[in-house]
Amino acid sequence: MNEFVRTVPKELKHSFFFPEDKITISPPMQGSDFQIPFMYEAAHFLGEEGLRPWDDPQHSIASLLQEWLNVKAVLQAEFAMRNTKAALNSMRKGSGLFVEFLHWTNNQPSILNPEIAYGDLHIKPVNIEERLQFIIERPNLFHSYMQLCELFVEQEKGYKKMIAMKNMKK
Repeated sequence: MNEFVRTVPKELKHSFFFPEDKITISPPMQGSDFQIPFMYEAAHFLGEEGLRPWDDPQHSIASLLQEWLNVKAVLQAEFAMRNTKAALNSMRKGSGLFVEFLHWTNNQPSILNPEIAYGDLHIKPVNIEERLQFIIERPNLFHSYMQLCELFVEQEKGYKKMIAMKNMKK
């Protein structure tokens, strides 16, 4: 695999998600590689060829949610052992997956800078701005982990409702 490291594009600059201001991109991007959150967005904003999962989220969401389940299992073990320092990277990844999930279910690429445009998102959990801010500001807390789990559940419900409504209109 030909990985390459790039400077994080301005649309994704965020000190929580990219403390070192670098991102690794691993082509070919087939829509099932979620080891590096925001990789698809970074490639898009850098003008690289690749999949745009937000254009057809139904094909990417299942893989993203499967990766979340993997991260969730790791987080569950880390918090059970009260290893909050180890949980930081997993919380960063889980939060990144959620932000991607939030945007992709709204057919948009994730944009973190200058800030997430919550007003442009039609499908979103209640009080998303405050809840996500709490998670990002306090990622080492067990309560943040529980909040992240709930955000995934709520967003998935909203997404499934939207799909059901579309199918009823057909």
